[in-house]
Amino acid sequence: MAPAATMRVTISGVYSEYEVPATDERWNGWAVPGFTVSQVRQLAAETAALAATVPADEIDTITIGDDGTVSVHSGQWNSTTVVEPAPDGRYYIGAYEWAWEIIAPDQPPLGPACAGHRARDTAITSHPFPALEPPMTAPSAALPRVGVHIAEDRDYYASPVGDPEIVAEERRHFADGTWTAYLLSTVVECPHCGRRYTTDALGGVVVDTTSLVDSIVWADDPTLADTDDYLHEQIRDLIHTEQANPAPPTEWVPLPTD
Repeated sequence: MAPAATMRVTISGVYSEYEVPATDERWNGWAVPGFTVSQVRQLAAETAALAATVPADEIDTITIGDDGTVSVHSGQWNSTTVVEPAPDGRYYIGAYEWAWEIIAPDQPPLGPACAGHRARDTAITSHPFPALEPPMTAPSAALPRVGVHIAEDRDYYASPVGDPEIVAEERRHFADGTWTAYLLSTVVECPHCGRRYTTDALGGVVVDTTSLVDSIVWADDPTLADTDDYLHEQIRDLIHTEQANPAPPTEWVPLPTD
């Protein structure tokens, strides 16, 4: 008899990876995983450790009572929900609420809360993650690579903003293909696992049409030295902002195109 199919799920930079039964159930594209009691206990420990490092209204915590009752407390709403075991005996923690990601089958396990996601904060400010792995040594505390992803901002075409004459000029250039509206997203790449995340975005950047669309321009790209290029200027500003005031790993959002 073939073993039941499984999938690995996580919330990047926040919780460990968990192996759970594979299902096709999705919520806004996110998985709806069912956990064993032992996995729920591990999750409870992770949420408790994280709760000690962030404001109470930014974290949901899990508790297991003496009678085995599993509860999830929402810090944002200051409410508690009892999670009953499903008919399969599993607990669907964060079902239809939490952004559980499915890890690609060919991606190796990262272990509890990838060290790379913690390395950045260790090297720059304070440590927001629970001590789930041995402390990193100084040589491992590498900073993430920073760049900007360029995508076409199709929403801008539907609702252009600004002076009517400028909007009319933009539309003429859009029509002949010489100008394009772009969405620029700041990207950070974990130096350990290679995952890419976004931390900020700037939409409605109207410039000469470029072949760089759907690519990432990294901070060390020599073309950014061109001070006369408006697109490069916007990219430099986003990179500088991220480098000068790094977003904490708990705010990293998986890059959809990665």
